[in-house]
Amino acid sequence: DPVAAYQQHADQLNAGFDLAEGPLFKVVLFNLPTEDRVLLCAHHLVVDGVSWRILLEDIASAYHQATSGKTITLASKTDAYHYFATQLVEYATTETLRAQQPYWQQVEHAPVQSVPQDMTCATQIRQDTAHLSTTLSVEDTQLLLTQAHQAYNTRIDDLLLVALAMALQQRHGITNSRIDLEKHGRETDFAEMDLSRTVGWFTAMHPFILSMPAEPDHELGRSIKSIKEAIRHIPQQGMGYGALRYLTDTLKTSPQPNQIGFNYLGQFDNTASDQAWQMNWDEVGTVVSDQMPQPHELDFLSMVDQGALNVSLTYHKKRYSSDHAQALLTDYITALQTVIQHCSQQQDTDITPSDLTFSDITLDDLDAALGDL
Repeated sequence: DPVAAYQQHADQLNAGFDLAEGPLFKVVLFNLPTEDRVLLCAHHLVVDGVSWRILLEDIASAYHQATSGKTITLASKTDAYHYFATQLVEYATTETLRAQQPYWQQVEHAPVQSVPQDMTCATQIRQDTAHLSTTLSVEDTQLLLTQAHQAYNTRIDDLLLVALAMALQQRHGITNSRIDLEKHGRETDFAEMDLSRTVGWFTAMHPFILSMPAEPDHELGRSIKSIKEAIRHIPQQGMGYGALRYLTDTLKTSPQPNQIGFNYLGQFDNTASDQAWQMNWDEVGTVVSDQMPQPHELDFLSMVDQGALNVSLTYHKKRYSSDHAQALLTDYITALQTVIQHCSQQQDTDITPSDLTFSDITLDDLDAALGDL
Protein backbone atom coordinates (compact mmCIF):
# COMPACT_ATOMS: atom_id res chain seq x y z
CA ASP A 1 0.00 0.00 0.00
CA PRO A 2 1.83 3.17 -1.17
CA VAL A 3 -0.11 5.48 1.17
CA ALA A 4 0.65 3.28 4.18
CA ALA A 5 4.32 3.24 3.18
CA TYR A 6 4.23 7.02 2.93
CA GLN A 7 2.76 7.32 6.44
CA GLN A 8 5.37 4.91 7.83
CA HIS A 9 8.20 6.90 6.26
CA ALA A 10 6.69 10.16 7.55
CA ASP A 11 6.62 8.70 11.08
CA GLN A 12 10.29 7.77 10.78
CA LEU A 13 11.25 11.25 9.61
CA ASN A 14 9.33 12.93 12.43
CA ALA A 15 10.87 10.65 15.06
CA GLY A 16 14.40 10.92 13.65
CA PHE A 17 15.38 14.47 14.59
CA ASP A 18 18.72 14.78 16.39
CA LEU A 19 18.82 18.08 18.25
CA ALA A 20 22.60 17.90 18.68
CA GLU A 21 23.57 16.96 15.15
CA GLY A 22 20.63 18.10 12.98
CA PRO A 23 19.28 18.66 10.45
CA LEU A 24 16.10 20.07 11.97
CA PHE A 25 14.32 20.58 8.63
CA LYS A 26 13.73 17.79 6.11
CA VAL A 27 12.03 17.69 2.71
CA VAL A 28 11.05 14.48 0.90
CA LEU A 29 9.30 14.05 -2.47
CA PHE A 30 6.94 11.04 -2.70
CA ASN A 31 5.82 9.81 -6.14
CA LEU A 32 2.54 8.07 -5.31
CA PRO A 33 0.36 6.34 -7.92
CA THR A 34 -2.27 9.10 -8.02
CA GLU A 35 -0.31 12.18 -6.98
CA ASP A 36 3.03 13.58 -5.90
CA ARG A 37 3.49 14.69 -2.31
CA VAL A 38 6.17 16.93 -0.85
CA LEU A 39 6.56 16.27 2.87
CA LEU A 40 8.06 19.10 4.91
CA CYS A 41 9.29 18.06 8.38
CA ALA A 42 10.63 20.65 10.80
CA HIS A 43 11.33 20.49 14.51
CA HIS A 44 9.32 23.01 16.52
CA LEU A 45 12.58 24.52 17.78
CA VAL A 46 13.07 26.16 14.36
CA VAL A 47 9.53 27.00 13.22
CA ASP A 48 6.18 28.18 14.55
CA GLY A 49 2.81 28.76 12.91
CA VAL A 50 3.80 32.11 11.40
CA SER A 51 7.05 30.58 10.13
CA TRP A 52 5.10 27.93 8.23
CA ARG A 53 3.12 30.61 6.43
CA ILE A 54 6.34 32.36 5.44
CA LEU A 55 7.99 29.15 4.24
CA LEU A 56 4.98 27.85 2.34
CA GLU A 57 4.41 31.15 0.56
CA ASP A 58 8.09 31.27 -0.44
CA ILE A 59 8.08 27.68 -1.67
CA ALA A 60 4.97 28.25 -3.78
CA SER A 61 6.40 31.48 -5.18
CA ALA A 62 9.74 29.85 -6.00
CA TYR A 63 7.99 26.89 -7.66
CA HIS A 64 5.91 29.08 -9.95
CA GLN A 65 8.88 31.25 -10.88
CA ALA A 66 11.00 28.17 -11.68
CA THR A 67 8.29 26.47 -13.76
CA SER A 68 7.79 29.73 -15.68
CA GLY A 69 11.48 29.92 -16.52
CA LYS A 70 12.02 32.97 -14.33
CA THR A 71 14.84 33.71 -11.94
CA ILE A 72 13.74 32.86 -8.43
CA THR A 73 13.39 36.08 -6.42
CA LEU A 74 11.93 36.06 -2.92
CA ALA A 75 11.00 38.90 -0.61
CA SER A 76 13.78 40.31 1.56
CA LYS A 77 14.52 38.67 4.90
CA THR A 78 13.79 40.49 8.12
CA ASP A 79 15.73 40.64 11.40
CA ALA A 80 17.45 37.42 12.43
CA TYR A 81 16.21 35.21 15.23
CA HIS A 82 19.58 35.55 16.98
CA TYR A 83 19.18 39.33 17.04
CA PHE A 84 15.73 38.95 18.61
CA ALA A 85 17.20 36.63 21.27
CA THR A 86 19.96 39.10 22.20
CA GLN A 87 17.44 41.94 22.45
CA LEU A 88 15.23 39.79 24.69
CA VAL A 89 18.14 39.16 27.08
CA GLU A 90 18.84 42.89 27.24
CA TYR A 91 15.15 43.61 27.79
CA ALA A 92 15.23 41.33 30.86
CA THR A 93 17.52 43.85 32.62
CA THR A 94 15.30 46.90 32.12
CA GLU A 95 13.12 48.80 34.59
CA THR A 96 10.29 48.56 32.06
CA LEU A 97 10.18 44.82 32.56
CA ARG A 98 10.62 44.91 36.33
CA ALA A 99 7.67 47.30 36.58
CA GLN A 100 5.44 44.48 35.33
CA GLN A 101 6.18 42.27 38.35
CA PRO A 102 3.13 43.31 40.46
CA TYR A 103 0.75 42.65 37.56
CA TRP A 104 2.03 39.13 36.92
CA GLN A 105 2.20 38.25 40.61
CA GLN A 106 -1.43 39.28 40.97
CA VAL A 107 -2.41 37.12 38.00
CA GLU A 108 -0.49 34.10 39.32
CA HIS A 109 -2.04 34.28 42.79
CA ALA A 110 -5.61 35.40 42.05
CA PRO A 111 -8.33 33.06 43.40
CA VAL A 112 -9.85 31.10 40.51
CA GLN A 113 -12.18 28.17 39.83
CA SER A 114 -11.47 24.94 37.93
CA VAL A 115 -13.39 22.66 35.62
CA PRO A 116 -14.39 19.63 37.76
CA GLN A 117 -12.74 16.35 36.80
CA ASP A 118 -14.67 13.16 36.14
CA MET A 119 -11.78 10.85 37.04
CA THR A 120 -8.29 11.00 38.49
CA CYS A 121 -5.00 10.18 36.81
CA ALA A 122 -1.45 10.76 38.02
CA THR A 123 0.15 11.31 34.61
CA GLN A 124 -0.38 14.07 32.06
CA ILE A 125 1.34 13.06 28.84
CA ARG A 126 0.35 12.90 25.19
CA GLN A 127 -0.96 9.35 25.31
CA ASP A 128 -3.42 10.44 28.01
CA THR A 129 -5.16 12.83 25.63
CA ALA A 130 -7.97 12.64 23.09
CA HIS A 131 -9.04 15.09 20.43
CA LEU A 132 -12.35 16.65 19.36
CA SER A 133 -12.98 19.24 16.68
CA THR A 134 -15.77 21.19 15.10
CA THR A 135 -16.16 23.87 12.43
CA LEU A 136 -18.00 27.16 12.43
CA SER A 137 -19.99 27.88 9.28
CA VAL A 138 -18.34 29.93 6.54
CA GLU A 139 -21.03 32.59 6.97
CA ASP A 140 -20.45 32.95 10.71
CA THR A 141 -16.69 32.87 10.19
CA GLN A 142 -16.91 35.74 7.72
CA LEU A 143 -18.90 37.77 10.24
CA LEU A 144 -16.36 36.89 12.94
CA LEU A 145 -13.52 38.13 10.75
CA THR A 146 -15.22 41.37 9.70
CA GLN A 147 -18.57 42.83 10.72
CA ALA A 148 -18.67 41.50 14.30
CA HIS A 149 -15.81 43.78 15.39
CA GLN A 150 -17.51 47.05 14.55
CA ALA A 151 -19.75 46.89 17.63
CA TYR A 152 -17.00 47.12 20.27
CA ASN A 153 -13.81 47.67 18.23
CA THR A 154 -12.64 44.15 19.03
CA ARG A 155 -10.26 41.60 17.55
CA ILE A 156 -11.04 37.97 16.83
CA ASP A 157 -9.24 36.67 19.92
CA ASP A 158 -11.34 38.99 22.10
CA LEU A 159 -14.57 37.36 20.92
CA LEU A 160 -13.14 33.84 21.03
CA LEU A 161 -12.23 34.37 24.69
CA VAL A 162 -15.64 35.85 25.49
CA ALA A 163 -17.22 32.67 24.09
CA LEU A 164 -14.90 30.51 26.19
CA ALA A 165 -15.82 32.45 29.34
CA MET A 166 -19.50 32.00 28.52
CA ALA A 167 -19.09 28.26 27.99
CA LEU A 168 -17.27 27.81 31.30
CA GLN A 169 -19.94 29.77 33.13
CA GLN A 170 -22.87 28.02 31.48
CA ARG A 171 -21.48 24.49 31.93
CA HIS A 172 -19.89 24.80 35.38
CA GLY A 173 -20.81 28.19 36.85
CA ILE A 174 -17.20 29.35 36.57
CA THR A 175 -16.81 33.13 36.72
CA ASN A 176 -13.04 33.37 37.20
CA SER A 177 -10.54 31.01 35.59
CA ARG A 178 -6.80 31.30 35.02
CA ILE A 179 -5.90 30.15 31.54
CA ASP A 180 -2.72 30.18 29.49
CA LEU A 181 -2.83 32.38 26.40
CA GLU A 182 -0.48 31.28 23.65
CA LYS A 183 0.50 33.93 21.11
CA HIS A 184 2.84 34.19 18.16
CA GLY A 185 5.30 36.25 20.25
CA ARG A 186 6.33 38.66 17.51
CA GLU A 187 4.65 41.71 19.06
CA THR A 188 7.66 43.42 20.59
CA ASP A 189 8.46 46.99 21.59
CA PHE A 190 12.06 46.63 20.43
CA ALA A 191 12.92 49.69 18.39
CA GLU A 192 12.97 49.20 14.62
CA MET A 193 12.80 45.39 14.86
CA ASP A 194 11.03 43.68 11.96
CA LEU A 195 10.12 40.01 12.46
CA SER A 196 7.41 39.80 9.80
CA ARG A 197 9.41 37.37 7.63
CA THR A 198 11.70 35.83 10.25
CA VAL A 199 11.58 32.04 10.63
CA GLY A 200 11.92 30.65 14.16
CA TRP A 201 10.02 29.68 17.28
CA PHE A 202 8.76 32.93 18.82
CA THR A 203 5.72 31.50 20.61
CA ALA A 204 4.93 33.25 23.89
CA MET A 205 2.64 31.93 26.63
CA HIS A 206 1.34 33.76 29.68
CA PRO A 207 -1.45 33.38 32.27
CA PHE A 208 -4.65 35.38 32.02
CA ILE A 209 -7.64 35.75 34.32
CA LEU A 210 -10.78 35.11 32.28
CA SER A 211 -13.74 36.61 34.15
CA MET A 212 -17.49 36.78 33.65
CA PRO A 213 -20.12 38.47 35.84
CA ALA A 214 -21.73 36.06 38.30
CA GLU A 215 -25.24 37.33 37.56
CA PRO A 216 -27.00 34.98 35.15
CA ASP A 217 -28.80 37.88 33.42
CA HIS A 218 -25.69 39.98 32.83
CA GLU A 219 -25.57 42.09 29.69
CA LEU A 220 -23.48 40.43 26.97
CA GLY A 221 -22.13 43.69 25.62
CA ARG A 222 -20.79 44.57 29.05
CA SER A 223 -18.97 41.22 29.27
CA ILE A 224 -17.43 41.71 25.83
CA LYS A 225 -16.14 45.15 26.79
CA SER A 226 -14.83 43.91 30.14
CA ILE A 227 -12.86 41.02 28.64
CA LYS A 228 -11.59 43.24 25.83
CA GLU A 229 -10.27 45.73 28.38
CA ALA A 230 -8.63 42.98 30.45
CA ILE A 231 -6.80 41.81 27.34
CA ARG A 232 -5.71 45.35 26.44
CA HIS A 233 -4.27 45.82 29.93
CA ILE A 234 -1.86 42.90 29.55
CA PRO A 235 1.58 44.56 29.64
CA GLN A 236 3.29 44.48 26.23
CA GLN A 237 0.92 41.79 24.94
CA GLY A 238 2.30 39.35 27.52
CA MET A 239 5.86 39.16 26.21
CA GLY A 240 7.28 40.23 29.54
CA TYR A 241 5.95 37.26 31.51
CA GLY A 242 8.33 34.73 29.99
CA ALA A 243 11.25 37.13 30.32
CA LEU A 244 10.50 37.71 34.01
CA ARG A 245 10.00 34.04 34.76
CA TYR A 246 12.94 32.57 32.86
CA LEU A 247 15.48 35.38 32.44
CA THR A 248 15.26 36.94 35.93
CA ASP A 249 14.72 35.77 39.50
CA THR A 250 11.70 38.06 39.94
CA LEU A 251 8.96 35.41 39.78
CA LYS A 252 10.72 32.93 42.04
CA THR A 253 7.88 30.66 43.07
CA SER A 254 6.65 28.15 40.54
CA PRO A 255 2.96 28.68 39.79
CA GLN A 256 0.42 25.88 39.74
CA PRO A 257 -0.09 24.56 36.20
CA ASN A 258 -3.09 26.14 34.57
CA GLN A 259 -5.87 23.81 33.56
CA ILE A 260 -6.83 25.43 30.26
CA GLY A 261 -4.78 26.53 27.27
CA PHE A 262 -6.02 28.80 24.48
CA ASN A 263 -4.40 29.49 21.11
CA TYR A 264 -5.76 31.20 18.00
CA LEU A 265 -3.34 30.49 15.14
CA GLY A 266 -4.81 32.93 12.64
CA GLN A 267 -5.78 32.43 9.02
CA PHE A 268 -4.23 29.73 6.89
CA ASP A 269 -6.61 30.23 3.96
CA ASN A 270 -4.97 29.44 0.64
CA THR A 271 -1.47 29.50 2.10
CA ALA A 272 0.56 28.10 -0.82
CA SER A 273 -2.62 26.43 -2.12
CA ASP A 274 -3.55 26.83 -5.78
CA GLN A 275 -3.99 24.64 -8.82
CA ALA A 276 -0.45 23.29 -8.54
CA TRP A 277 -0.28 22.98 -4.74
CA GLN A 278 -2.83 21.81 -2.19
CA MET A 279 -1.99 21.86 1.51
CA ASN A 280 -2.73 18.78 3.62
CA TRP A 281 -2.20 19.30 7.36
CA ASP A 282 -3.60 15.92 8.35
CA GLU A 283 -1.53 13.22 6.64
CA VAL A 284 1.91 14.22 7.90
CA GLY A 285 2.65 11.24 10.15
CA THR A 286 2.95 11.16 13.93
CA VAL A 287 4.47 14.51 14.86
CA VAL A 288 4.56 14.28 18.68
CA SER A 289 5.84 11.57 21.00
CA ASP A 290 3.23 9.82 23.12
CA GLN A 291 5.47 10.45 26.14
CA MET A 292 5.59 14.23 25.75
CA PRO A 293 4.28 16.05 28.86
CA GLN A 294 1.09 18.02 28.24
CA PRO A 295 0.90 21.49 29.80
CA HIS A 296 -2.91 21.58 30.04
CA GLU A 297 -5.82 19.28 30.78
CA LEU A 298 -7.99 21.18 28.28
CA ASP A 299 -6.44 22.84 25.23
CA PHE A 300 -8.52 24.97 22.84
CA LEU A 301 -6.92 25.57 19.45
CA SER A 302 -8.54 27.45 16.59
CA MET A 303 -7.60 28.57 13.10
CA VAL A 304 -9.33 29.74 9.93
CA ASP A 305 -8.84 27.36 7.02
CA GLN A 306 -10.78 27.22 3.76
CA GLY A 307 -12.93 30.12 4.93
CA ALA A 308 -14.17 28.41 8.12
CA LEU A 309 -13.04 28.59 11.74
CA ASN A 310 -11.87 25.18 12.94
CA VAL A 311 -11.93 24.71 16.71
CA SER A 312 -10.27 21.72 18.35
CA LEU A 313 -10.24 20.59 21.96
CA THR A 314 -7.47 18.32 23.18
CA TYR A 315 -8.51 16.94 26.55
CA HIS A 316 -7.17 14.59 29.22
CA LYS A 317 -9.25 11.48 28.51
CA LYS A 318 -8.35 9.92 31.87
CA ARG A 319 -9.68 12.93 33.79
CA TYR A 320 -12.61 13.94 31.57
CA SER A 321 -15.18 11.78 29.84
CA SER A 322 -15.73 12.17 26.11
CA ASP A 323 -19.30 13.32 26.81
CA HIS A 324 -18.02 16.03 29.15
CA ALA A 325 -15.46 17.24 26.63
CA GLN A 326 -17.97 17.19 23.77
CA ALA A 327 -20.50 19.16 25.83
CA LEU A 328 -17.89 21.79 26.65
CA LEU A 329 -16.89 22.14 22.99
CA THR A 330 -20.54 22.36 21.92
CA ASP A 331 -21.18 25.03 24.57
CA TYR A 332 -18.18 26.95 23.24
CA ILE A 333 -19.38 26.98 19.63
CA THR A 334 -22.93 27.85 20.69
CA ALA A 335 -21.63 30.75 22.80
CA LEU A 336 -19.45 31.94 19.91
CA GLN A 337 -22.47 31.96 17.59
CA THR A 338 -24.38 34.00 20.18
CA VAL A 339 -21.51 36.50 20.43
CA ILE A 340 -21.24 36.82 16.64
CA GLN A 341 -24.97 37.37 16.26
CA HIS A 342 -25.05 39.94 19.07
CA CYS A 343 -22.13 41.94 17.70
CA SER A 344 -23.28 41.80 14.08
CA GLN A 345 -26.68 43.23 15.01
CA GLN A 346 -25.29 46.34 16.72
CA GLN A 347 -25.69 49.53 14.69
CA ASP A 348 -23.16 51.73 16.47
CA THR A 349 -19.66 51.32 17.87
CA ASP A 350 -19.48 51.20 21.67
CA ILE A 351 -16.04 52.48 22.65
CA THR A 352 -14.04 51.40 25.68
CA PRO A 353 -11.15 53.07 27.59
CA SER A 354 -8.46 51.38 25.49
CA ASP A 355 -9.87 53.14 22.43
CA LEU A 356 -9.07 56.51 24.04
CA THR A 357 -5.91 58.30 25.08
CA PHE A 358 -6.96 58.54 28.74
CA SER A 359 -4.98 55.77 30.38
CA ASP A 360 -6.52 56.07 33.85
CA ILE A 361 -10.22 56.02 33.03
CA THR A 362 -12.13 52.85 33.91
CA LEU A 363 -14.88 51.11 31.98
CA ASP A 364 -17.41 52.13 34.65
CA ASP A 365 -16.28 55.76 34.48
CA LEU A 366 -16.53 55.82 30.71
CA ASP A 367 -19.94 54.19 30.64
CA ALA A 368 -21.19 56.67 33.22
CA ALA A 369 -19.79 59.63 31.29
CA LEU A 370 -21.31 58.47 28.02
CA GLY A 371 -24.60 57.79 29.75
CA ASP A 372 -24.78 61.43 30.86
CA LEU A 373 -24.48 62.72 27.31
